[in-house]
Amino acid sequence: MLRHHLRNRKPGWRHRYLSNLLGAISTGVVMVVVSFSKFMDGAWIVILLVPILVFVFSRIHKHYVSVGKELTLLGVVAPVSLARMKHTVIVPISGIHRGVIDALRYAASISDDVRACYIEIDPESTERMKQEWKNWGHEIPFVVLKSPFRSVIRPLLEYIDDIDQVTHREMVTVVIPEFVTARWWHQVLHNQTAFVIRTALMFRPHTVVTSVRYHLKHT
Repeated sequence: MLRHHLRNRKPGWRHRYLSNLLGAISTGVVMVVVSFSKFMDGAWIVILLVPILVFVFSRIHKHYVSVGKELTLLGVVAPVSLARMKHTVIVPISGIHRGVIDALRYAASISDDVRACYIEIDPESTERMKQEWKNWGHEIPFVVLKSPFRSVIRPLLEYIDDIDQVTHREMVTVVIPEFVTARWWHQVLHNQTAFVIRTALMFRPHTVVTSVRYHLKHT
């Protein structure tokens, strides 16, 4: 309150400032007396916790102020209309099933630049996928990302980096095909790769991650 009165200096602030100063001095004296007299009886806990809580709360306040400054529209000129954002859509797949088909259809509905990405672990499996792709997804480019160390995430992240550098699109959207089991406890047996992809892309700027879920009726 003392800082508040010194900063704002509203009419009559001196009177309120002296009142708060007297209260602060009285409280400080009482705190010092109680701290010394009751230190071994548990007052040390308060002496330790109060500065920690003050520090934590001040950091939280600073965080909210910083977020507010970055999100505010003050000083920004409102556009005449909202221009559509140009973005490339990537659909990571490990095979072809009904859930993948729905994800591809959704991706094609939101962008004219859709690419299905298949991580190559086994060259023979890749050839079989290419043959299936001719029947089910020939309208969408099929991109094979080689992974000599059998990693799923790294080739995908590197490919997204390449897209950013080549296309200069404002956003990259990653559409993840998933299926939802009829019984919730069966979910732990599936979609682990999807969870890893979402986690890896969580803090990546200019990247949208969304899921297209196919609900199974019987499992």
